[in-house]
Amino acid sequence: SWLQSSFNPNKTLGAGLPEQSNTLALLARKPMIKGKTTVYVCEDTICKLPTADLTQVRDLVSDIKTYSLTP
Repeated sequence: SWLQSSFNPNKTLGAGLPEQSNTLALLARKPMIKGKTTVYVCEDTICKLPTADLTQVRDLVSDIKTYSLTP
């Protein structure tokens, strides 16, 4: 998918099946929306509202800050 292929060294992706969502700490207590694939975009331990809309996912991901080692 485009999300996996885009380079962002500060990105972490986690995926799980609905019945196994509590086995991965990253997905604990993060429910699906109406049984659809749901994306949570988080930055610096704060998550934005979850969405199942791919267009909104792209907008949220592109809005994430990038960090560098140079001041």
